[in-house]
Amino acid sequence: MRRISVSEAKAKLSELLRCAEQGETVLIVRHGRAVARLTPPSPWPDGASEDGASDELVQTVDLDALERAGTVRRPPKLPDTDLLERPELALPCTDGLLDAMLRDVEADRDER
Repeated sequence: MRRISVSEAKAKLSELLRCAEQGETVLIVRHGRAVARLTPPSPWPDGASEDGASDELVQTVDLDALERAGTVRRPPKLPDTDLLERPELALPCTDGLLDAMLRDVEADRDER
């Protein structure tokens, strides 16, 4: 995965978009810390396929809403940028996966 500074990304946006179209992922960093990741289009997590059609099996996760509701708690610091480079950690929330995860969180709370 290529790393690029914010200023360089601004200057080379068209080139970076072409790279994403060809399947490359680019990590954009500011002062050595990851701030964004430019990736090729995917049918998830936003629920839309490449042709813009909605996919009923995909759920969008609103972490802000879950945090406000007290369902999840964000870590006190940002994760290490190495974690952002592990695509196997990116899983689609399909077929009730999110609901099952939230039930597990609630069950853990009830046990305490």
